[in-house]
Amino acid sequence: MNPHGGYPSLNPVEFSLALNAVSTILFAIGLFNSSSISVQIGVLNDLTDTIGLLIMMLSLRRVRRSFKYPFGTERGVYITSLIALMMFSGSIVGFAANRVSTSIASRLEVHSTPISLYSVSASTALNSVSLLYSLRSLRRNSGDPTTKGTIVDSTADTLAGLISLIALYTRSPIVDIVGSLLMTSLILGISLSIGMRIYEVLVGRTPPKKVLKEILDRVLKVDGVRDVNVFKAAMITEDEYLLILEVEVDGGISVEKAEKLADTIERVVKEAEPRFKHVYIELIPVRREPPTYKRIMSEIDALEE
Repeated sequence: MNPHGGYPSLNPVEFSLALNAVSTILFAIGLFNSSSISVQIGVLNDLTDTIGLLIMMLSLRRVRRSFKYPFGTERGVYITSLIALMMFSGSIVGFAANRVSTSIASRLEVHSTPISLYSVSASTALNSVSLLYSLRSLRRNSGDPTTKGTIVDSTADTLAGLISLIALYTRSPIVDIVGSLLMTSLILGISLSIGMRIYEVLVGRTPPKKVLKEILDRVLKVDGVRDVNVFKAAMITEDEYLLILEVEVDGGISVEKAEKLADTIERVVKEAEPRFKHVYIELIPVRREPPTYKRIMSEIDALEE
C-alpha cells in the first residue's frame, strides 16, 4: 500500500502494455472473422504498439553504469526503438498500399460477423481505458516522457479501433478503403513525429529553450557568481540532461568557499530542473572583459522551439 493508504498505482507503460496485449488478441479475433482492411491494419498497429511498449518498459529499468558506459546504456533503447519504428511503420504502409489497391481492383463487399464487431469493440474499449489512465497519470507527473509516449500509442489505437468499427458496421468497401488510408496516414504521421524526437535525443539536442533560460538566470543570481562563460546543455535521454558550466568568481576565493559555491550552483540547477542529472562546473577567476552571459542568452533566444 502507498503512504496514503491506497494500493500503489501501476506505471502507465506497464498498465498499457497489459491492456494492449489483450487488445491485440481481441483485434486478431476480429481479423479472423472479417475481411476488413481496416481491421487488418488495426491488428498490425496494435501488435506494433505492444512491442513498442515492451521496449519502453525495458527502458524504465536503470542499467548499471560502468567505466566503459559512464551514462549507462539507456540510449541503446532509443536506437532499438528507431529501428523497430522504421521496420514496423514501413511494413504497415506497404501492407496497406497492397491491400487497398487489391480491394479497389476487386470491389468486394466487406465481410463482417457479430464476433468481429464484439471483439473489435472490446479492443477499442480497452485502448480507451489505457488512454484515460495515461492522461490521469500525466496530470500527476506532467514531465514524464514515457507517459506522453503511452498517450500517443493509446490515442492511435483507439482511433484505429473506431475506424475499424465503422468499416465493420457499414460493410462498405469505400468506407473500408478510406478508413484504411486514414489509419495509414495516422500511423505514418505518428511514426515520423516519434522518429524525429528520437533522432533529436540521439544527436544530443539541447533541452527546451525555456529550461535553459531559467537555469542560466538562476545560476547568475547565485551569490559569488560574476559571469558565465560556457553554458553547454544536452539531452542524454528525454529524462536525463547534461550541463557543463564555466563560471567566473572572485579571484581571491578560498578552496573551501569555491567548493561550497560549486555545490550551491549544482543544487540550484537540479532544483530548477531535476532532469539535469549530470552537472559539471569549472570555476575561474573573474576576467576584465564584457560579460559573456549576454551572448549566451542571445544564443538561447535564437534557438528554435
